[in-house]
Amino acid sequence: MAEILAQAKMAPLHLGADLIKMSAAQLVAFEKHIEAHISHTCHLSICGHLQTVLNRLVSSAPALEFLSLTDKSQFELAQVVIPINLFNCTIPRLTSLELENCNISWKSPLLKHLQTLEIFRSYTEARPKLEDWLGALNEMPQLETLILQYATPHVPPAAPLISEPLLSVTLPSLTRFHIFASMTDCALALAHLMLPALIWLHIDAKSREVEDIHLVIPYIA
Repeated sequence: MAEILAQAKMAPLHLGADLIKMSAAQLVAFEKHIEAHISHTCHLSICGHLQTVLNRLVSSAPALEFLSLTDKSQFELAQVVIPINLFNCTIPRLTSLELENCNISWKSPLLKHLQTLEIFRSYTEARPKLEDWLGALNEMPQLETLILQYATPHVPPAAPLISEPLLSVTLPSLTRFHIFASMTDCALALAHLMLPALIWLHIDAKSREVEDIHLVIPYIA
């Protein structure tokens, strides 16, 4: 890898790595290479045990357009958190973000100006507050594709749904929306979104009661 990166000089880079297959020495070398070349990396995809690597990505990434992070930690309870200062909060060209098994604050600088956002299997503790979720989406008017698996606000047990939301966000460019959640959480999310350009909606909703389907009907009929 070192020779290839040296030859690339300042050319735009597409980098991908599976950290699980790396030895300790290879992992250290990879982290150094990423830091040295992140300024001209436009596509970065990493899977494996991520927390240590993420904590060291503190340099600006002015060319980064696509970022995919998939954590495959050995222990399920080891929750990976995306640092709030990842890439020194400087990722002006980022348009596509894919996260799997990673917790991210919905106040993160990564969640701005995106065209594609996919979040799979974030932990319960990382589910956003409604106001934070709506605030982040409001910063993404160019968003075209949104896939959220248990990454929307959560309705506590026995809590009433808001029939007429006081806050809503319009996503004028969103054409594809795939949401995985409980029926009540899906209804809560849909109730607060205006999606005038939507052409494809996929709802994967879990519920113990068949009758709960009526909660989402008003938003898909």
